[in-house]
Amino acid sequence: MAQFEIELGYFALRALRIILRRAGFVMERKSLIALLIFILSSYGQILHAKDSTELANGSFDRIQSNGIASEWVDNSGWADVRVKYSAETSEAHSKQSQKIECVDFKSGAVQFVQSGLRISKGPNYAISIWMKGDIASPVQILSRKHGAPYTTYFSKSFKVDGTWREYKFSGIAAADDPDAFFMVRFTSTGTLWLDDVAITKADAGRSTALPLIGNLIANGSFEVGLDRWGVEIREPGGYEYAMPIEMHNQQPVVDVRNAEFGRSSLKIIIPKNGLALLTSPYVKVNPGRKYSLSLWSASDKNRSIRIGLGGGSSGQQVSLAKTVQVGRVWKKYTFTTVLPPVPEDAYHVSVESEGDGDVWIDGVQLEEGDATQFAAHSLAEIGLKREGIATLYEVGKDVDLAAVVSSEGGGSFHASIKSVSYEGAVSTLWNGDVILAPSERREIKFECPASHPGYFKLIAEVGKAGKLLDSSEMAVGFVAKHVTGPSLDSPFGGHAYFNPESFNNMKMLGVGWLRMHPPLGTKWFLVEKDKGKFVFYDKPILLAKSMGFNILGSLDTTPRWASSDPSDQTGQGVDGYRSYAPRDLADWENYVYQTVLHYKGIIDYWEVWNEPDSGGFLKVAGLMGQFRKPAVYAELLKTAYIAAKRANPNAVIVGAVGTDQPPTTWVEEIFKHGAYKYMDVLSFHFYTDGRPGDALDTPTGVWVSQLKSLMRNYGNGKEKPIWETESGIMNPATSYKNILEVSSGYAISSQDSVAYLIRNYAYLLASGVSKWFYYSMITSHRIDRNDATGFFEWDGSPRPMALAYANLVGMIGSARYNRALEFGKDILGEEFTNAGGVVDVLWARGWNNKRVNLTLPVPRPYGSAIAYDAMGNVIGRATAGRGVSLVVTKSPLYVVFLK
Repeated sequence: MAQFEIELGYFALRALRIILRRAGFVMERKSLIALLIFILSSYGQILHAKDSTELANGSFDRIQSNGIASEWVDNSGWADVRVKYSAETSEAHSKQSQKIECVDFKSGAVQFVQSGLRISKGPNYAISIWMKGDIASPVQILSRKHGAPYTTYFSKSFKVDGTWREYKFSGIAAADDPDAFFMVRFTSTGTLWLDDVAITKADAGRSTALPLIGNLIANGSFEVGLDRWGVEIREPGGYEYAMPIEMHNQQPVVDVRNAEFGRSSLKIIIPKNGLALLTSPYVKVNPGRKYSLSLWSASDKNRSIRIGLGGGSSGQQVSLAKTVQVGRVWKKYTFTTVLPPVPEDAYHVSVESEGDGDVWIDGVQLEEGDATQFAAHSLAEIGLKREGIATLYEVGKDVDLAAVVSSEGGGSFHASIKSVSYEGAVSTLWNGDVILAPSERREIKFECPASHPGYFKLIAEVGKAGKLLDSSEMAVGFVAKHVTGPSLDSPFGGHAYFNPESFNNMKMLGVGWLRMHPPLGTKWFLVEKDKGKFVFYDKPILLAKSMGFNILGSLDTTPRWASSDPSDQTGQGVDGYRSYAPRDLADWENYVYQTVLHYKGIIDYWEVWNEPDSGGFLKVAGLMGQFRKPAVYAELLKTAYIAAKRANPNAVIVGAVGTDQPPTTWVEEIFKHGAYKYMDVLSFHFYTDGRPGDALDTPTGVWVSQLKSLMRNYGNGKEKPIWETESGIMNPATSYKNILEVSSGYAISSQDSVAYLIRNYAYLLASGVSKWFYYSMITSHRIDRNDATGFFEWDGSPRPMALAYANLVGMIGSARYNRALEFGKDILGEEFTNAGGVVDVLWARGWNNKRVNLTLPVPRPYGSAIAYDAMGNVIGRATAGRGVSLVVTKSPLYVVFLK
């Protein structure tokens, strides 16, 4: 300790003793020292922490000699990156900006932080930051705990371009923290400029916004069908939900024979042991004010239902609800509360009920202030009819669809229905006047042409005197019929619910393989909940097999009775036991043997433990458990391999299953413990920020090459197949413009999602990856979680990347990889060969919006070439000796050369 610090402590101790004696307190020297330490440490923390309404040097006007703004630090030392910092005056938004240049990126993240931010639980924080740059990845702005467990308090990601823009968002902290980090984070090379960053604490009690008048919920009496309502049916526990077919056979019904308002209500049919969750879209509110949710309900028997309001995005949810008792007679139920601040100032309605039987809902209303008599959201409402409508069709046969128009007060209105293709072409499908009596429902039938493959969004609108009153959106997709069914060689895998609706969609898209994570029906904690008592979910698995799908089963997750969870030896824990390795390998061995034997000839491919390298899926108890994990996993894999081969000599074991970046780290560790010998296929997971593998700073192919090298080193020069069994876009944007999406992440556009999907598949196959299981193709029917789904919207409608997947299967499904392509410095591609000729998949290098012209000659012996866009539409033709003219962008196109 420096001399002045010793002297400061001595004089502080004397001063404290004198003050206490004069106040009448006498303390021993040890107690006095402890009190002084507490005061000084608290004082230091107070000095270090900042008021929530400020960040020190948020304008970046003061720069240190190392180029980093005063009060800020680089927190990227743990990552494999190289970062340069400097001040910029010519590129500043105001006086001076902070320039961050990542010149080399391999793994981890660039993190630019300020510590000492005082965060309080509850208030709504408004964050504003000016940015510009050429960063390929999204830029994340967040506040989080300074140290483990690195809890994130609020976060939002943005795609930054070369123009100065102000980026704003709001967030709610779930805990108090006097010393939080404020962080700017990204995961790619490039240059980012920052300026004028500020945080302010909103005072919800002093809102000056005008009151919101009327019912905020559209289609509250279900007069126009299921439009803007999602109904999710599953098990209450949430783990078997993806298996029992019965949970997906019960569809909600618009009941025109039993209504409290208008001429229809919503009837929800709940299966045995089922749970139903009804959700509305988010709507904007004035936080800090009183709101009333009211609805009418009836049931076929006395039951409890939970009505409430939810706000916030993933990790920041606020749920306000109350439980009411519902019986056979229609009755109004009201829930009034003051809505606390949430991100985006947005809430949604939820209604939840368990137990088999029928529940009716009608007259849903959310209003500012006290509850009043039900009134419709708009003078007239319109909804595209969703009940019983498939959303994927084969090209060639036009589809008959319908929309419903309703008005509580009646009148004359104008309605229109149009189709907008993925490429932006608009077609009018219906246009005319509709005259309605009070509370009348009028159905408009129209035909959707199916002459071309691809994605088509339907937009229905109703208005009066030139004013738009209401709109509805739904999508349909048209696919070319696949010539061949799925084979064992198919590289096209995915994740989907095991039910008829989902299987039909997967069949239409050309999915060849289904990985059971989810559904969870082969996992240990489900099939052997009690020792020695096995329960197998045969019905959905046999249905999948009968429809031609290949299945990759999952072997993992320990039941409570077998778990080594140190906190759950008495069986009192909740969830942790599933992730802990089993206490006795003999129990694990018996589970693997019995399960593989039961499904012999039905499921012959088995993956051993999902993402065992992560902290969430495999845990090892005891001191240094994380360091012992590779050895533990290697032993689990060895035991499973031997048991599976004993039960089914044709069983194929997929191992490693790591999600580390780079994937080589985990694989090398388990190989040191002998794991290579006990797998037939090596798998890995490689999630990105939405960029395909070829556009990453370290392309995925580099890691695949290193995985092959590791296999040769540990396998006497031999290699085994490599599969990527899980990855995809974590936050694809909804394509619906009339739905408010609330998310903490950067919502990846439809165009970028399509480009990612096609390029990543082509590049993975070119790199030597045999199969890719996209995560996920699951349809979540929760309208409040648009960002939680992948291929489908909340209503089951496809997103554009679903149709891009189907077209990709049609283009290269039966082809084999041939060679890499490169045209100049701006165009890359991969070539595939089939019996009829070759297929070139081409795209512009990088991940920007460049457009490159290319004329591709048709060489002999090929007689012609046809160019297709991502959806399978013809965009060019040429014959032998001529060239096909193309405009190449980051979204791939196909050129098929025919003999």
